[in-house]
Amino acid sequence: MSSYGELRRAELVQLGVTDVDVGTEPDYVALALDVYRERSYKAATFNVGGAQRASAACRALMDAIPEIDWRAQKQG
Repeated sequence: MSSYGELRRAELVQLGVTDVDVGTEPDYVALALDVYRERSYKAATFNVGGAQRASAACRALMDAIPEIDWRAQKQG
């Protein structure tokens, strides 16, 4: 379990979402048609290596408990 604990501890230091961009702007196509409309947008940037680290943590946990039939758990 120590390898799982190390991976988990390291992951807690880093944020899952690294940037969020939210805004509203005029819809310029609608303005060309003499209609005022606004467009809202939201974008988030995620920690790129997070999925790989989560997979490594799962593998470490599975390796630490070999008596569990993980294939059967996945199918069930």
